[in-house]
Amino acid sequence: MSKYTVDCSWEMYGHIDIEAESVEEAIEIAESESTKLSDVTSDYVSGSFKVDYDNTLDQADNCLFGLRPGDEVHWNDPDEGTCSGHGIFVKYLNLLTHPDDIDGVAVIKKDDVEIEVFVKELS
Repeated sequence: MSKYTVDCSWEMYGHIDIEAESVEEAIEIAESESTKLSDVTSDYVSGSFKVDYDNTLDQADNCLFGLRPGDEVHWNDPDEGTCSGHGIFVKYLNLLTHPDDIDGVAVIKKDDVEIEVFVKELS
């Protein structure tokens, strides 16, 4: 069984009890950096839970072949090694939006240029 990270979000609604000379000052205090989330009395907004499908699927694609963004890779370019060399793995192209890429296409950064390559050319 595999383990996946599913990005999600939800809303909270609450209030802060603040002593101030005016409502404007109370708002200013509430918005200040000194106010901590622990100062807020809050509750979950019913029905607000959402899964971030796009980001979650992108992450799943990025784990598909075992590479993660930032990994150092060696590109074995099929041009008899002319352009082969080390680069940094950026991402896989999303297989949902590029279904014809059954061999797996990735983006790497080599010499400050992003290049689309076949995953099978990486080591």
